[in-house]
Amino acid sequence: VDPVLVKSSNTGLPETPYVVKDETEELNCTTIRSFPAANFSWRYQPLNCTDSSNCAPARNKKWRPVSSIIGRVDPRSPKTSVLVVPPNINKVYFKCTAVNPVTRAKDSIVYKFLRRGRYE
Repeated sequence: VDPVLVKSSNTGLPETPYVVKDETEELNCTTIRSFPAANFSWRYQPLNCTDSSNCAPARNKKWRPVSSIIGRVDPRSPKTSVLVVPPNINKVYFKCTAVNPVTRAKDSIVYKFLRRGRYE
């Protein structure tokens, strides 16, 4: 069964979680279905926009593997992978991809990670 990830909408736009300055944050990547269980991978690219409200990941830039400086991947269960992002990371796109190890079918989700002040 091909993997399907939990998403807040089907618009194809990046998810925009509310992330607060100076706090460790977690991004969840969870499959609704996949048989056998999907393999997860996390990648990133810088969020380099002057107007962050009208911004999208660069199509011509490569997604880079998440290193320990950018975040820590925590496999919580066969259905869920969590990216733990340290407080010093501020403006980044993160992409989680779930791949069926047999069929190689995949699904992915992109997060626009942009820190805000506590009351913005």
